[in-house]
Formats: sequence, C-alpha cells, structure tokens
Amino acid sequence: MCVKERWTRLFVCQPFIACVNSEPLALAIAQEWDAQQKFIHKSHMLLTGLAFTAMDNPFEDTKETLTSKIMEFFETDTLLYFDGETQNLEKQQNEKWGTVIKWANDNYGLDLRATNNLIDPPQVTDKCHENVKRWLLSNNIWALNGINYGTEAGKSILIMMALVAGRITATEAAELSRLEQMYQAKIWGNVEWSHDIEHQTLCSRLSASALFYYFTSNSDVTKKISATA
Repeated sequence: MCVKERWTRLFVCQPFIACVNSEPLALAIAQEWDAQQKFIHKSHMLLTGLAFTAMDNPFEDTKETLTSKIMEFFETDTLLYFDGETQNLEKQQNEKWGTVIKWANDNYGLDLRATNNLIDPPQVTDKCHENVKRWLLSNNIWALNGINYGTEAGKSILIMMALVAGRITATEAAELSRLEQMYQAKIWGNVEWSHDIEHQTLCSRLSASALFYYFTSNSDVTKKISATA
C-alpha cells in the first residue's frame, strides 16, 4: 500500500475512531483498517462492524430490547440439548457441556438441567431467567452488542457467559458450539475446506465478541478519546 492510500484510509476512519469510548478498542479498530490492502474487506473487520452497529443502533435498541433478543436463545441454548442416542457423544457432552452448566449454576445462582431427548424440555426455571436477565442488564449497551453477536454465532448464552468471564477461550467456545459436528466429522470425515473454514469463522466471531465486550465494559481499559487525538 502506498503512503497516499494509507493516509487516505486513516483520514476516513479517524473521525469514526474518535467516537469510540475505549482506547484499546480504538487501537484495535485502527489496526483492522491498517491491515487492509488493495481492497477493504468488511468481513475482516469484525470489531469495526460491531462498533458501527453500537453507534448507529439501526434497530433503535435499548438495553431492555437487546437483552430480550439475547434471552430468546436461552430456552434453546445449544448446551442444554444432549444427544441421548449416541453414547460416546453424550459422554463428551456431559464432560464438556456439563462442566459449563455446573459453572453457570454455581456462579449465577441458576438451577439449569439439560435434556437428552426431544420429549422433555430442559429445566429453565423462572429463577434462571431472572438471574441471567439481571446479569445482562448489568452491562452497558455496547457490551450487550458484543454478547449478542457472540450468542448468535454460538447459539448459546451459556457459552458467551463462560467466554466473557474468562472461563474458556474463544477456541474452546467454538469447540463447545460445534461439539456434535466435530464428533460426526471424526466418524464420517471432514468436508474438504468447508468444516475448517466454518470453525475458523466461528472462532473469529467469538473472539471479536469477547474482545468487544472486554474493551467496552472493563473500566480499567476504557478511556475517553479526545476528538482531536
């Protein structure tokens, strides 16, 4: 990239970065822009996209409406539906998913219980709803955008709760979300390139959601950036 092109891009994104209320997030967004070469690939700038969404707020979300959207995933959370027909898979789910469920129950005062059949729904009590909703509402709307993005990607609030708490890494979160697919792939084989790309894409989305959450909710790393910076 020539010097002129680089300065043009910095000129375009600087006013946007100046509106970001987190110095580490602003630096990360600047790095995303700086990493673009001949063409700008929006799909490679996940933090930029999240920041645009949080600032523009196209659906005019409030903390309450965004929390409601996230809570829609609770009853159908990936981690609450074990496979009751495949013994080895269910064993893995008990070991890996069960650990996260127990952690969530112990740390957030929940009494979740997964199901291993299609007849009996998982146990998600009013207490569970109340406590998870209270935790979501304790976050600012920017952090909620990060949680929402990761929850949609992994189809699980529980995975996101563990991820932003530092209980698991983004790679581990992706593996939890794709546990059944990975199990089937070991038996029947990977679809060449497809499964690997899917996994890496999910890792990227979960990583971005966790970073966005951390950069916008942690008072130790949040700093107002002057518009003249």
